[in-house]
Amino acid sequence: MQELTDITGDIKLNKHFSQEGAIIDERDFPITFEEDVALAILHPRRNVQVDDLIDLIQRNFFKTTMWGNVGGKIGEQMVRAAFAPILRFSGLIAEFKSLVELYSIELSLQG
Repeated sequence: MQELTDITGDIKLNKHFSQEGAIIDERDFPITFEEDVALAILHPRRNVQVDDLIDLIQRNFFKTTMWGNVGGKIGEQMVRAAFAPILRFSGLIAEFKSLVELYSIELSLQG
């Protein structure tokens, strides 16, 4: 398993598998900025600002496509779950976070 994790270059995985059988302390693995944003996308109510922007994106998607709401609530959750890895692997987490901040400023000015 160590050889496979070496390929990924993931420090957390490498550390975990290099200490096989050892108890791993969660504090050894602080959450990075990218992971925090991805978790906020994946888990509703973790970050209200992210939720507001995703709700806006989903509402506009439903309005612009006739098949946008075919899956209902479960479809919304699936799209949200797919959105986080798309942003993360395309390197757009920082841009998304900037957009979240701009949208929250816009909401505060309107409301």
